[in-house]
Amino acid sequence: MAARLDAHEFNVVVDAAASRLVFTEWPTQVLLSGFDIGEKILTGIRLINNEAIQNSPVKDAYEVALKKDKNEKGRNSWDQTAVLVAVKRAEPYFTTRGINFKIEDDGKSVVVPGSRFQYLVFKQTPDEIGTVIENLMMHQPEKR
Repeated sequence: MAARLDAHEFNVVVDAAASRLVFTEWPTQVLLSGFDIGEKILTGIRLINNEAIQNSPVKDAYEVALKKDKNEKGRNSWDQTAVLVAVKRAEPYFTTRGINFKIEDDGKSVVVPGSRFQYLVFKQTPDEIGTVIENLMMHQPEKR
């Protein structure tokens, strides 16, 4: 989840009641990749400029999105950071800190005392992590 602390985060606001239910009743530990993480990690430019990679749905999606936005810097990588830590773990890219928050009726996430959740904190630079993510995306699909 891209949780922006003490702010209105889109994924929470669209259904604050459901978000509140998930965050109060989820039975296992939750690791949050915050808005501030994915916002600083940009990916996709090196991938779409690599002419050797062909017939890649990842490359095609980035190419469409980046060109539509006239984006020459790369896309924010909220989902990619969540996948990276789910597959490779937080270390060596991030450390974590314990947080807790409540979700107000309007969807605002407000930090409160506690450490029910773990929140990613940069250990490597955003550029270093972006390179790792983009290297994983630089895959040439096999023809079948």
